[in-house]
Amino acid sequence: MTYAGHTGQRLRTAIGYVCGNTPYIRQTLIEAGNARALDAALEAIRSAADPEPALTALHEALLAAGDARGIMPTVRGLRPAGANAHLPALAVYVCPTDRCSRHSRAEHDDPPRCTLSGEPLRLTRL
Repeated sequence: MTYAGHTGQRLRTAIGYVCGNTPYIRQTLIEAGNARALDAALEAIRSAADPEPALTALHEALLAAGDARGIMPTVRGLRPAGANAHLPALAVYVCPTDRCSRHSRAEHDDPPRCTLSGEPLRLTRL
């Protein structure tokens, strides 16, 4: 199973997973002796270059390190399962540049910061 060939929303989802789980990914790869794959992926995401090759390498490195799902473990979306359009809008923080699908419930006034740019995540309503 490889990551290669996924584009659009799946690519944004992968980037969001990497940004939201950087400490776990780094620790997993350090224990396997390959933290370089994460650094390469983060650099590719930050740059204007196509991040897919580096994300594919990161996905494969995580699999080799014993992570059973890599960077695309499940489909992630902003609308939780069972969400009802008739319920009040849910406030969430999202990626400030719209490059990934990372999100966090807006449970406090101090938004989390983007792992890549350091910018605060942007507040929106679902």
